[in-house]
Amino acid sequence: MKKKDLQEYKAKERKEFDLFKRKIQFQGLAPHDRYPSLERLEIFHQPIVYSVGTTYRFDKQKIWSQIPLAGTLLIPLSAYDKDRLLNGCGFEVSDIPDLIRLAKEGHVRFGLADRPELFENLDHFDPIFTELNPPELLYLPDEALSTDPQTINNFRKEFEDTAKVNYYDSLVRAIKNEGLSQNHFLSMVHHRMDTFVYMKILDIQEVDNISKLMKTEPPHADTLLAAYEYLVEPIFGPLKAYKNYSLSEIQQYDLNSLRSKIPYPRTPNLRSFPTEIARFIMKKVAFNPSSYDDCIKVIDHYEQNGLYKVYDALETEIKTKKQEKVSTHISEVDEIMENSWKDANKIGRRRESVQFGISVLIGGVGILARAAMGLDPSSASGILASVGISASEKGLNKYEKLFADKITRFFYNKYLVTIYDFKQKYNLK
Repeated sequence: MKKKDLQEYKAKERKEFDLFKRKIQFQGLAPHDRYPSLERLEIFHQPIVYSVGTTYRFDKQKIWSQIPLAGTLLIPLSAYDKDRLLNGCGFEVSDIPDLIRLAKEGHVRFGLADRPELFENLDHFDPIFTELNPPELLYLPDEALSTDPQTINNFRKEFEDTAKVNYYDSLVRAIKNEGLSQNHFLSMVHHRMDTFVYMKILDIQEVDNISKLMKTEPPHADTLLAAYEYLVEPIFGPLKAYKNYSLSEIQQYDLNSLRSKIPYPRTPNLRSFPTEIARFIMKKVAFNPSSYDDCIKVIDHYEQNGLYKVYDALETEIKTKKQEKVSTHISEVDEIMENSWKDANKIGRRRESVQFGISVLIGGVGILARAAMGLDPSSASGILASVGISASEKGLNKYEKLFADKITRFFYNKYLVTIYDFKQKYNLK
């Protein structure tokens, strides 16, 4: 798009953001407040999940496999030229028409991760601008933060003063060596400053070390700022969407270690392993989407919300097995997922044992499943009541399978049950 068009686009976006700021000034920030609003984004499927843009750079996987595993996949657009789009956003220029189709069908949404004026002369983004009118993805305004505005301005000035010593010059040299544009430099400075300020607001002690490194070891400081951006972005993002993190990103930036340095309760919720879990699930369903048509086939056949629930179950199992510590080895992640997938089969076998042991008598229910469940028969009525079954019902022999299923589920964690249900529904091994 041309400069004039983008200036008008920015003015319109900022006008909308100003309305959001004024609302906060006079009414405060309510739990349901979002920016961009869900109405503006026209969200039909929950949850909203930020895509991982670096999957191709790290894992040689395009964005397609992330789409069926989210209610709505939000794709942040950075102002990359054609040659760097795949490594930066996870898709190529040739993929844009199909991603627009998915957007019109409600499966993906686009947002601007850079200021609109930085997209000048990047004509490959024009169809997204003209057909979808993507909103600017902005952090919470100063008015919504607990820190007073003057202190926030002081933090920004501190960054500027420190960066002028050596950091800016180092960044310019790096940009030139990589063959990147002036727009890329402006984008990086904007994001790094925001990260620095939010680290100050969160009272993350390492920001003081970063200040020193900006003068003495600018490349090291830049790496740390880039890493912390992954962690502070979900905290200060007013859309309140989930944030995907691939294992490669966690390894590259040591995010698990850095996350521990953010004071509780502001620690972000890492929705980890989208690439790894997507690869595992798609292998199990024998279909790995690599195009628009593939995505639609997977979504239509397996129900997008069902796939998301299985993703959530596998992620929870990984974190539980690792005692809430993010795994750093793909082999570990694969082993946990494979074991969980196999363990889900135990639910079916246990249900058959329980069903065999259920005896329905006139006027009451007796359970003969001590061997299968290790239960005292005297506890039968209490267990049945806890799963919503009345022992006084008559003709229960017609529902033995249903009762056995409910009782069995009561004793298994819900994540394995989710995986079991998915496997049963689609006859997967």
